[in-house]
Amino acid sequence: HMLIHEVTKRSEYYEEAGRHYLNLILLEIQLTTPINYDYPSKEKNNRDCTFVKDYLYDHFTENITLDLLSKESKMNKYYLVHSFTKHFGCSPISYLNEKRIEESKNLLETTNHSIASIASMIGFSSQSYFSQSFKKNTFMTPNEYRRAARQIQYFLLLFFMFHLEKESNL
Repeated sequence: HMLIHEVTKRSEYYEEAGRHYLNLILLEIQLTTPINYDYPSKEKNNRDCTFVKDYLYDHFTENITLDLLSKESKMNKYYLVHSFTKHFGCSPISYLNEKRIEESKNLLETTNHSIASIASMIGFSSQSYFSQSFKKNTFMTPNEYRRAARQIQYFLLLFFMFHLEKESNL
């Protein structure tokens, strides 16, 4: 009765309230009926999560949403997020962003592509979202990272040149 009331009233949080009432109804059915539920096996869950991780790894430059992952993996998107997070310790979208950031580090270190180009190449929808995600992950902006990486490369080159010269004088 309360579920129907919430849905017809359509208050600000009616969808959330409806989900809670449905969960209570399902729990009541589960507790009062002798139905055996066939939950997915741990092995299948591991395979499904690994499939999603591999898909993200192979397609990280593409526009990926939870709906797309749900469709590709044939998993309910809420169950997908729960299982993936439990299995790998982060959500699929967090994993995707981490993969993109790692690839962007490589591009920042080895190319002269603009920040906007790199953001687009690795699948971020905008340069500002890329820069925000990059800074959250590395505690520096993409430009700061590029400058620091180049300074390190320069100092390493000097170091090796110095040691080669020192060895040749021996």
